[in-house]
Amino acid sequence: WAVGGGLRIRTPVGPVRVDLGFRLNRFRAAPADEPQNPRPTGGDLADRLVFHLSLGEAF
Repeated sequence: WAVGGGLRIRTPVGPVRVDLGFRLNRFRAAPADEPQNPRPTGGDLADRLVFHLSLGEAF
């Protein structure tokens, strides 16, 4: 789960979307070949921020 905000810019080549999110939970799911115990991802702010850049409209 994450919360955040974004910016939408109309350009001549199409819309550009820039989003920044903050992960609320500090655990991530284990890969299929590992035990299903969640592992902490760390508490640093940089570890919990997520940046997303995309071109075009969202479905």
